[in-house]
Amino acid sequence: MSKICGFVGAGAEAIKVRAAVQTMIEALCHEPSDQAEYAWFEGGGMAALRHATTPQRCAIDPDGIHGLAIAGQIVALRSQGRTDAEASARPNAADLLHEWHIHGAALPPQIEGDYVMAHYDTDSTALTLANGKYGFCPLYYSVTADGCYFASEAKALIRAIGTAELDWQSVADFFYIGHMLGERTLFRGISALAPGQILTYSHGRLGAHTYADFTQAPVQAARDISAERLVQLFLESVQRRLDRDRTQCVLLSGGLDSRLIMGTLHQLGIKPRVISLEHNNIRNGADGRYAEQIAQRLGLECDVRPTRSDFYGSRECKQVFEILDGMVPTWELFIGQIYGELDPSMSPVWDGLGLDLVLGGTHQFAGGYTKNMAHFLKKHPVNRPLLEMALTPEAFQAADTGFFQRVDAALAAIPRTDNQFMHFLIKHRIRRRTAVNPYQLFASRIEPLTPSTDLDFLDYVLGIPSSLRLHHSVYVAMVKAHFPILTEVPVISGGSPLYFEQNSSAAIGRMLEQARLSLVRTAKRFNIKKRMKHLARQPLKPREQDFGRLIIRTLAERDFDRPCYNQAPLRQLFAHYRAGNILYHDLFAMVFYIELWHQLFLDPVPTPASELVGAV
Repeated sequence: MSKICGFVGAGAEAIKVRAAVQTMIEALCHEPSDQAEYAWFEGGGMAALRHATTPQRCAIDPDGIHGLAIAGQIVALRSQGRTDAEASARPNAADLLHEWHIHGAALPPQIEGDYVMAHYDTDSTALTLANGKYGFCPLYYSVTADGCYFASEAKALIRAIGTAELDWQSVADFFYIGHMLGERTLFRGISALAPGQILTYSHGRLGAHTYADFTQAPVQAARDISAERLVQLFLESVQRRLDRDRTQCVLLSGGLDSRLIMGTLHQLGIKPRVISLEHNNIRNGADGRYAEQIAQRLGLECDVRPTRSDFYGSRECKQVFEILDGMVPTWELFIGQIYGELDPSMSPVWDGLGLDLVLGGTHQFAGGYTKNMAHFLKKHPVNRPLLEMALTPEAFQAADTGFFQRVDAALAAIPRTDNQFMHFLIKHRIRRRTAVNPYQLFASRIEPLTPSTDLDFLDYVLGIPSSLRLHHSVYVAMVKAHFPILTEVPVISGGSPLYFEQNSSAAIGRMLEQARLSLVRTAKRFNIKKRMKHLARQPLKPREQDFGRLIIRTLAERDFDRPCYNQAPLRQLFAHYRAGNILYHDLFAMVFYIELWHQLFLDPVPTPASELVGAV
């Protein structure tokens, strides 16, 4: 896998360009073995950082007029007139630069894969940034008086530009719904490339147009949906990404997405390396047990690894937070532990990005837009008063103002169909909160393969009415019809087991029990009064205790003297928290995030995660 960055500024001196690009490369480099490729121009430069086994990702023509850098998963070109053999060849940066000479800005829609790319033309002094139709692979950019900066991680831009500050409305979005809306980031003046977007920067001006908008896709009739067609499209997607000359690796869980990938690889005669983490805080490690049972049924060994009890109080956890630009919605996020188990020898690693949403129907509920939005916004009434308690009135007003208007505007931009809420989730939540897992975090160590982002597959899947996805019905139909051996092992979904047998009293009883437990968990977590009573009776869970000690160790060195803090009340409440009053745990978890954003990214001399107090 690779990451890219660059800077273009009218009249910028070569020394400034090289310093900016080199600063960004250093911010993107998380593995000492990574290799950097550069392309330098008059007034600009770009670079790509790649693993030793990754094809060329940065190229410049012999005349030094055109250059191109690309990152992500580039599978094939679909230009008109190409033979099947030519279309299936995996292009490198030089190939794509040649194609750009032929097609120009019409090239991005012809690329099969999930990618971001940058092209610079010295004749017109035009920088072009583009990405795939669904926009899962992240690219961040910032236009300043000096020029246009771009990079695969937002922190790289902050370090090259030299100054930044929090976008308080994005902070509110993050705490209220777990991610930013639209193209905003946590940092003012730094934006993310939108799905299917092409940006052009020239002579200090930025232009933008969208070549594809998946949210406008029509909904198909239920009678036109075929499980056989879905399986065939997914099989073709895996085949397009499969390199039989390399050992494949699957991070197998007890869930939905990796199981479908395993079944497909098995059908293709591939025996991958299988690794699983036990996820011991869910059903006593059922994730690992189910994964091992799946592997056994396919005649494979499964390397089941225990989860680290102290991970969430470790320096490694903070390093994950740093790589993800602080956009980690839950500190006890399991992907952090997964990252620690990766090493370059595993590449490529198959990842089921978004499969649970587009096939399984998770994160959606019967009842249409009204019920789904109510659930989507459930953190807001809990976290809003905590944010108000943490910030000065001025900072809180800057954050809180316009939140519902932003949500309404984002939703109104999507046609009111049965799939409106699902498209909203993919464009905002999945793209901004989940897609960074493989392309920003995992890609720092390995090459992730994401077959669910295939254009043919997604274009078909996203036409399926959301009502057909509820209760994982689409996924279950695919597995039962084509991978029956995988139905012998239950699925872990949302922390509860899902059984494939239907219409039995035992299955119905289990479904009712799952629903009851889900309601109880939701009530305890999101009702403030019940949450307070619950915390008053019970201590924090072990992993929360580690996190609590980490919060105290981090905040104890501060006096809450930043201008944004509601200083006197925080000092008083923090004394109670340090003395063991866990009623203030959620409040200081929020302050901990704000503090880390400053320490890692925004302070005049940012502190690397490896140097922050970490071990509990």
